[in-house]
Amino acid sequence: MIDHYFLNYGNTVFLDSQAPRLQYFSDSFLSQTEMPRPMHRHEDLFEISYVEEGSGRHFIDGRIYLSHPGDVMIYNRGVLHEDSAHEKNVVHMYGLGITNLHLDGMPDGCLLPSNSIMKIPCSLRAPQVHRLFLGIKEQVQRQKEVQAEVAAMFAASILLIVRELAIAQEHTEQTKEALLAQRICAYIDANFSEELSLDSLQQEFSLSKYHIAHLFSRHIGYSPIQYLQRRRIGEAQSRLVFTDQKIIDIALSVGFHSPSYFTRTFTKIVGMSPATYREISSTSYN
Repeated sequence: MIDHYFLNYGNTVFLDSQAPRLQYFSDSFLSQTEMPRPMHRHEDLFEISYVEEGSGRHFIDGRIYLSHPGDVMIYNRGVLHEDSAHEKNVVHMYGLGITNLHLDGMPDGCLLPSNSIMKIPCSLRAPQVHRLFLGIKEQVQRQKEVQAEVAAMFAASILLIVRELAIAQEHTEQTKEALLAQRICAYIDANFSEELSLDSLQQEFSLSKYHIAHLFSRHIGYSPIQYLQRRRIGEAQSRLVFTDQKIIDIALSVGFHSPSYFTRTFTKIVGMSPATYREISSTSYN
């Protein structure tokens, strides 16, 4: 279950147009029975989430992270990501969607460099970060313009604290295998609508199919084919919600040559047919 609160702003009292803009606050409880939102990206906003209870499994920009209470997860603008409960847990998370994020030396919409670890344990700062998230929840539930700006200031405070924690956190050096797994991941992301298989990956990277499958699964958390399917379905979900394309055209455009196989795969991953998903999602977004 996910509760989203979208904010409405009046005229700001601040003259600095570069201040981060809080677009939404979410309060989510995710379990293995929840309808998943497979790998997707947001080209227009930065996201950050705080794990309140339980443990989660997070795919962010080619890496898998396991989270625990007090952890903050970072989703730079435009990166592929997916959140779910870890094993049989229910994970309770607070989330923020932020636009107009501009930091010195960083691409727009990015809090950390792309090669950073995107799980930040708050440790001794967890009570402070927790209070700020609760403060945002209290403000957005009032649904008034002035509360939107107060909530945005709380969100900016969270970003500053988390950035400070990230800088202080020791980053472990990536292994050559991990870098290779990310290269393969990036290749699939760029070519998911094309004909891809272990054979084509073997040819592209001059490695055995066994080696590719083994290192990819170890570092990414899915087999290459599982990742490809979830990437295609995640893209299909976005097109079902935000375009008027026919379902058969969406299936073809994301790499499925058989509409029936697309429907079976979509239903297996999402838990409902593409048509049902479009109907439910259009109601939610309208």
